[in-house]
Amino acid sequence: MSLRHWAPQRKFFAQLVRFDRDLAAQVGASTGCPRCGSKLHRADYPRKPLGGGEFFSGLVRRVSFCCSQRECRRRCTPPSFVFADRKWYVLAVVVLAAALGPSAQEHVTGQLVLAGTTLALRTVRRWQAFFRQSYPRSAAFAWLRARLSPPPAAAKFPLALLGHVRRSGCGSPDQSIAQTINLLVLAGLGSRIEKFEGRITIRRD
Repeated sequence: MSLRHWAPQRKFFAQLVRFDRDLAAQVGASTGCPRCGSKLHRADYPRKPLGGGEFFSGLVRRVSFCCSQRECRRRCTPPSFVFADRKWYVLAVVVLAAALGPSAQEHVTGQLVLAGTTLALRTVRRWQAFFRQSYPRSAAFAWLRARLSPPPAAAKFPLALLGHVRRSGCGSPDQSIAQTINLLVLAGLGSRIEKFEGRITIRRD
């Protein structure tokens, strides 16, 4: 099955939710407040993402933390396998649409159907602009380029990252998209987390 005809099933999103929970357990156990270094407490908040079909038909919880110190209360939200930061749609849909959607300037109106989701082309163009203009200036993108050979080209991101994953042996659409998301999450963590005397702390930036 080609990526353009991929239709995610419940088990795909269920797996991503489990990955988020596992990541939350690791961050909560080994990470301190980015401001003061104090212990973090879970402080999940509700989201209602689009693009997940019936699996996300209601409110779901976005994994997040806040500082345990009342005088600080700094929020710390780790990267997610499910959510695309503040975007309404799930990360799998955002990445796939930005990679496979038409990028020519004349394609600014109309709709695109991917992963069982109907998207406005204007929305897809905004996602492509983010991945090809804003994201390449981030520490996460630098982290990826330092670890992948050949490094992904900014002008073709995230298609370049998806292509790298498929060439590495991830054949099925589920595997390819899940591994692409995994790399994005690792880049988000790797660019903000450093080990200091055996303890993992989020960099203060």
